[in-house]
Amino acid sequence: MALSSAILIGVASLGGSAFSTTWGLENEPRLPPLSVAIVPFSYTGDDGNRDEMAERFTADLTDALVRDFRSAQVTAAAVAAAYQGTPMDAQKIGGALGVRYLVTGRIQRASNHVAVDAQMVNSRTGAQIWNDRVEGAVERLSSPSGGLAVQLMRRVRSALRNVEMLRIGLRAAPNETPLEQSLRASNILYVDNGSVNSAIEAKRVANQALARAPDLLNALSVRLQALEILRTQDPKADVVIDCCINNVLSFR
Repeated sequence: MALSSAILIGVASLGGSAFSTTWGLENEPRLPPLSVAIVPFSYTGDDGNRDEMAERFTADLTDALVRDFRSAQVTAAAVAAAYQGTPMDAQKIGGALGVRYLVTGRIQRASNHVAVDAQMVNSRTGAQIWNDRVEGAVERLSSPSGGLAVQLMRRVRSALRNVEMLRIGLRAAPNETPLEQSLRASNILYVDNGSVNSAIEAKRVANQALARAPDLLNALSVRLQALEILRTQDPKADVVIDCCINNVLSFR
């Protein structure tokens, strides 16, 4: 929640110009947007199968993110597993895997309780940009649904989307991808609290993304939100919204 608020405050107060110099796309390596690798977690505890538990949790977290966040480009767990036990060199690992962000952390078990600390790192700068903790009974570590991996995945998903929206800001950048266009449309839609003017501009940018990638779920979703705002001003837009709703639902 705090990160989401920071994005809207940052977009509103700094404007597109500040984003282009601080978080903008012009001078960054062309790594895919929403690209992330879950680097194997470490494990400390009073049982003997540390590597196996860490590997299983990392794979569960990766698989959950792949299933739940289709817009993201997530490195396969088997590929990221090559870095288990190696020092965290964010630039080297991120460059080798071709991702913008790395997520790693530590699993700590004490008796029947387990805590998982995770952090997200910018692979270009090595800076930590997010961290969080989930904890509970040890049985939840390997629970297939509703376990700690799923709980942490939801927080990783939110942090990844939010930090990418902050990076992209409001201004179009050279070589902007359709996904980046759709994330910029999201920023435009909410920077002015969903006003009619912001909805018109967000729809325009989302349409540009859809012209290049007609099946892009994120762009369809933003366009739907913009149309719902505009419907209050133009009841004739209902049929367009219904069509867009069907498109969005078909990809979920």
